[in-house]
Amino acid sequence: MIADLVSKDWVKVRKVKEEDLRKMERDKEFANLGSGEKECIVLCKQMRILNKDDIVAIIRDLKEKDYYEF
Repeated sequence: MIADLVSKDWVKVRKVKEEDLRKMERDKEFANLGSGEKECIVLCKQMRILNKDDIVAIIRDLKEKDYYEF
């Protein structure tokens, strides 16, 4: 996925819906993420790129690998 993104000359940006972000913020694990991580996950969910299991895997990986924030 990263290789595909890097090969693009442009990236389309969409604003995350506040109501979707508020719904997800009720989750304890999600609340511990940084703002950029939260917005990316919500945006992917809105675009139907991620499902619940994908989000759980990303959060777990961020906890294990992003030692600066956790």
